[in-house]
Amino acid sequence: MKSVDLMPASGVLQHFGMMGADHSVPLKLEKAGGEVVGMSIPVTPGNVKKIGIAEGLHIPAVLYRSHPNVWYWYRYLPDSQTLFVQYNRCANDSTHHFGDVAKQAFAEADAHTVKRVVIDLRWNGGGDSRVIGPLKSGLTARGKALGHIYVLIGPGTFSSALDNAMELHKDLAATLVGEPSGGSPDGYGEVATLTLPNSKLVVRFTTKRWGPKGSTTNTTLTPDLPVPFKLAEFIAGHDPALDAAIAAQ
Repeated sequence: MKSVDLMPASGVLQHFGMMGADHSVPLKLEKAGGEVVGMSIPVTPGNVKKIGIAEGLHIPAVLYRSHPNVWYWYRYLPDSQTLFVQYNRCANDSTHHFGDVAKQAFAEADAHTVKRVVIDLRWNGGGDSRVIGPLKSGLTARGKALGHIYVLIGPGTFSSALDNAMELHKDLAATLVGEPSGGSPDGYGEVATLTLPNSKLVVRFTTKRWGPKGSTTNTTLTPDLPVPFKLAEFIAGHDPALDAAIAAQ
């Protein structure tokens, strides 16, 4: 679990002395000019509906944020002749198998001129690294017919998604674009579950170690084409990582 996921938990905030007696969290924020502003944010109950920053600030819609709750989807971008595939979860939706989506994406690609393929893993926290197989095999079968492959990564790229990024980089010479990954290339994955016979508690455990042989020091996967996150571009509704992949030669 990422540390940001623990920040709204009142028990965690109390344990570390980050919450006041009035159940609010004091913050200090620095403005662009350097001025420091203090404020207190109340801790809301867990049943309060939460909205994202984009919705709260009415930030213009952008492609990569158009289907945040869909596990995987694709779109052909005619202006740049790009096949864009967003892969948000390394798992098969029971009502929409990833193999079917990959087949549809390739049918779309085969019907158009495609100069590049962009695979977005920036929101993918992992799962089963084998699920991406149909996409990878389809790209392999087409060779250079669809142009170069770019893989977008960032702080939200973890576990099996990170493994997939490394596989695409190694096996298909894909260019990694964006920010360093949130997860480490060295670690354990392929999560399985076990139900304890008496308590019926469900235990989650890893079954496979990933990472380059002999390497135990890599803490992040670094992109070949770094594109740092900038708040101003996010607020303006831009996607500089996708723009960089499309502009790359």
